[in-house]
Amino acid sequence: MIEINNKIELNSIIQNNENILVFFGANWCGPCKMMLPLLDGLSKEEDNKHIVLCKVNVDTNAELTMEYGITSIPHMFLMKHGKKVHDFKGAQSKQKIIDMFKTHFSL
Repeated sequence: MIEINNKIELNSIIQNNENILVFFGANWCGPCKMMLPLLDGLSKEEDNKHIVLCKVNVDTNAELTMEYGITSIPHMFLMKHGKKVHDFKGAQSKQKIIDMFKTHFSL
């Protein structure tokens, strides 16, 4: 999983990749801490190699947090060809994320 430190990094990933999951969270957030190992595992699975998983720390990236309208964490969204195609808030199960990958990324 790629850690995003600023808007330039995220924009570069969006421009250079077709399928992206962006995760917004914080180090102090319990549900976020639960999600990170799950997302890291998904990023390493062969079936998901064509999906770029990114994480954004809301405490150190206020500009991105505001730009994407993040009001609660954990918050994730899927992007395809640079456009947001699905948005979900709160902790999610591995199966729900896989189902969203299949729906939006034609797996």
